Amino acid sequence: MVIKEVVYVVEDVFSHERNPTRHLPRTTTPPDLGERIDQSIHHWWSTRRYVILSQFSEKALDLPEWEGNHWMPIQQYEYHGGENQQWKFIPIGKSPDVFKIHCVHGAKVLDVLDWGQANGDAVGVYPYHGGNNQHWRLAPVEGSEDIFTITSLHSEMSLDVKEKDLKNGASIQQWHYYGAVNQQWRLISVM
Repeated sequence: MVIKEVVYVVEDVFSHERNPTRHLPRTTTPPDLGERIDQSIHHWWSTRRYVILSQFSEKALDLPEWEGNHWMPIQQYEYHGGENQQWKFIPIGKSPDVFKIHCVHGAKVLDVLDWGQANGDAVGVYPYHGGNNQHWRLAPVEGSEDIFTITSLHSEMSLDVKEKDLKNGASIQQWHYYGAVNQQWRLISVM
C-alpha cells in the first residue's frame, strides 16, 4: 500500500460548539509521499493531534477520567476539545499503516485490555510496552478516502462502538469487522 492512501490532511478544524447542522471537515490527499515510510513521515504523523470521530455517532474517542487512567477503558463522548480526546498516531516499524495510538493526556496508548481476543473485549489505555495489543492497523474503508477502520494487530478485531449506542459514555470495544458504520472512524486534525 502506498502511504498516500492512508494519510489525509484536514483543511478545516472542528468547531467547539454543538451545531446540529455542522458538516464534517473536508479532507484532501497530500502530495505523493513515495513508497517508503521514513523519518519525515514518522515526524509528520507524530507531531499532529487527531480527534478519532465515530462515523456512526459523530462522537469522539474519549478517555473518561483525567486522573488514574491506568487500564482505563475508553468511551465515546461529544467533542469538547480536551486532551483526553486528542490522539497521536506514531508509526511502528516499516509498515506505513501500523501505529501505536497515543492519548495526548496521560501518556498512555490505546490497548486491547488484558490481551483480549474475543468479540466485546474492552479497549482502553495502558503504558506502552510494545505488544501487538497496542499496535493498530489503519485502513481506509472501501470507497472512501477519509473513513477508516482501526484494527488490532493482536486480535485482528476492529474498534467498535458497543451495541451501536449513540449516547455519551458508550463503551468502545473490539469486534470482528463486518462493515458496520459503528466500526468506522474519521480522523480530524486539531493541531
